[in-house]
Amino acid sequence: MKTDTMKRRLQERGVVLVDPAAVYVAPDVDPGRIEAGVVLYPGCRLEGRDLAVGPNCRLGTEGPLRLNECQLGAGVVLGGGSFERATLLDGVTGSDQALVRPGCLFEERATFGHCCGFKQTLLMPFATTGSLVNFCDCLLAGGTGSDHHSEVGSSFIHFNFTPHGDKATASLFGCVPDGVLLRSRRIFLGGQCGAVGPVRVAYGTVLAAGQVLRHDVETPGLLVVPPPPTPGERVYDVVCRHPERVVRNNLIYIGNLLALDQWYRRVRAGFMASTPWSARCHAGAMQRLDEALRERMERLNAFVRIIGTDAERACFPAGWEPIRERVAQALGARAEIGCSEALAPMVAALAGANWTEAVQRLDADAAAAVRAWLKSVVSIIVDGAGKPCGGRTE
Repeated sequence: MKTDTMKRRLQERGVVLVDPAAVYVAPDVDPGRIEAGVVLYPGCRLEGRDLAVGPNCRLGTEGPLRLNECQLGAGVVLGGGSFERATLLDGVTGSDQALVRPGCLFEERATFGHCCGFKQTLLMPFATTGSLVNFCDCLLAGGTGSDHHSEVGSSFIHFNFTPHGDKATASLFGCVPDGVLLRSRRIFLGGQCGAVGPVRVAYGTVLAAGQVLRHDVETPGLLVVPPPPTPGERVYDVVCRHPERVVRNNLIYIGNLLALDQWYRRVRAGFMASTPWSARCHAGAMQRLDEALRERMERLNAFVRIIGTDAERACFPAGWEPIRERVAQALGARAEIGCSEALAPMVAALAGANWTEAVQRLDADAAAAVRAWLKSVVSIIVDGAGKPCGGRTE
């Protein structure tokens, strides 16, 4: 179908093209997946058969915007940039010049500033990043609403590629079992900071501005200040110093992804089936989580190959392969994991019109049941895989 015909069909559906001549719609786009009330500003490019845009989105408000194979919920506002194979739920807001690469899932009312880069990134509801941020291979949770949310300061970078060439570096800021309930303390990562993945950071952590975090912060509510610098030169050892920590953190991250998969599969599925656009976003979210799980396993397998046979044997006396097989088997059977029938009333209670408010209305008993269920899902990977020797976390 020619682009002019596509534009006319969009306009007939109630989509506003501020300057039709300055908007490109690829032939593979399905106009039936673009909802009424969407506003396309000059410089918009819509591409991909799986593209879906919910009602009242405003796209390209600040500059050129490319959307390829993305799913957007209702009321999403994007200033500009390039988005590919990403899923953005209701109310997500982003500024201009974003680079959002495949594998990203941004949940309700997450926000980000200008010139941000994301890949394999999961922002849970209300999570916010400043500008000039590189936040790839991360999951960020925490906070209770738009006035109390986890935040990444401007000029933050997540270091996700090591000198010895691996990306088994995904970092977990908060966790899924508590994060989905929207009642945890927020995490604050100060500006001009960085983190060397893989790290795990507890709720309530405040990372003071101007430092690079190189260790896990497992105790909630700590203020982390930069240590004094250690000048000088030293021999660089290409082998990772604590491979058991890297593997352990990766398994914990994969366990949290599996828990989020179950949350979408068992709980959010019914809620998101209420409208065509939210159902498309649910399908997109499931695809993003599948991609994330495959990415993390590929990166972890590559890391084990890099560290070499001696280091592998030191960490895993029985070898890595049995662990890999058990994890792969668990992930392959994730459609059968399920949840307790006792959670059925809780699932029914989430049938309200506003997802985040419905979650926050859960009583203490229901929240505790959700937390226990999702922690048990995480443990399928973490405990079922066995524990690496050593176990150091620094």
